Amino acid sequence: GRESEADESTYNEIIQKERRDTITVLSQNPAYRIIDGFMVNKNTKTALFRSDFTKSELRIPDDVETIGSHCIAESCLFCKKDSFLKKLVISSSVRKINSFGFSECDELESVIYEGLTKDLTIAEDAFDNCALFRKNGCDIICKDSKETIQAKRRTTNSMIRRLKLINLLVKRGE
Repeated sequence: GRESEADESTYNEIIQKERRDTITVLSQNPAYRIIDGFMVNKNTKTALFRSDFTKSELRIPDDVETIGSHCIAESCLFCKKDSFLKKLVISSSVRKINSFGFSECDELESVIYEGLTKDLTIAEDAFDNCALFRKNGCDIICKDSKETIQAKRRTTNSMIRRLKLINLLVKRGE
């Protein structure tokens, strides 16, 4: 048990160092800039990855048109549980979410798109392995979403949350 904890701790430190190094290198290139907690390629108008791991609520900045693959991959986030992303607002400038844009985001409860449903293209596996969202992201609340759909989703989310808790307790033998 202790060896695996030490290995995991060392692995987490390596991942965090690599992330810092990547940010340092990309920041030297004028095409890349950190905007509102995201590393953004200004030429392709793509949010590449989350750079701010201190907030559980973020907003994809204006002018971003694409959420890149693995932009918010919480399985790669090795830090405190309270810094996992829970709420995300996507500006209406975004038109596309790539494959695995949100990967294993188990704490993500709410994704709100400030535009209309028809204006956003979502990859079939954009929300792969997210506990509260279907793979294709059809659970995103858009400007034109109906209230009844949102109410139904809340019920579904709490049921899934309960099942996850029950599963965890059973695994622990409680």
